[in-house]
Amino acid sequence: MTLSLPPQVTAYAVIVHISEDFKAPVFVIAADAVLDTDNGKLLDAYGEQDYLLADGVEVQPYLTRNIVTLDDIRKGTRCLAWTDEYDMITKLMLFPD
Repeated sequence: MTLSLPPQVTAYAVIVHISEDFKAPVFVIAADAVLDTDNGKLLDAYGEQDYLLADGVEVQPYLTRNIVTLDDIRKGTRCLAWTDEYDMITKLMLFPD
């Protein structure tokens, strides 16, 4: 990005129209598949914190009717993650590879 003037990049996602009292989703790139731990399922994200997944987390695809599950998450999977007040993921939207 910094080698071009003016700096130019391509956005993966643009999130708009978020009300003040709503927590915006987080764009996450998975560093590995979802891990089972003693505390529950864990999503390790590149350059981000690790996220615990809430029980019954909703997983949906972006703009398709494909059926996706947590097993479809692997290294490099891009997704939007909605978190609760404890930073546990309650909803995931997976982008195609």
